[in-house]
Amino acid sequence: MRKNIGNSDQFIRFIIAFVALSLYLADVINGWTTIALFAVMMVTALLNFCPLYRVLNMSTRNRRRYDQLLVIGNFALIKK
Repeated sequence: MRKNIGNSDQFIRFIIAFVALSLYLADVINGWTTIALFAVMMVTALLNFCPLYRVLNMSTRNRRRYDQLLVIGNFALIKK
């Protein structure tokens, strides 16, 4: 499972999950859809992986930072 969710995407997913759970617990909205929305957003945010992004070959993760590193054993060097 390659991580495909970036920091801002992860933060937005946590906010959506928190709002959905808060509205459900306050009896503003109800139903299994709200619980499913909370569960999906929380799990994908915690794992940094979205299966739909994988199917669509998308990623919101910043790959430049990791592509510029040359890892040799326990040492990481920055490529220029």
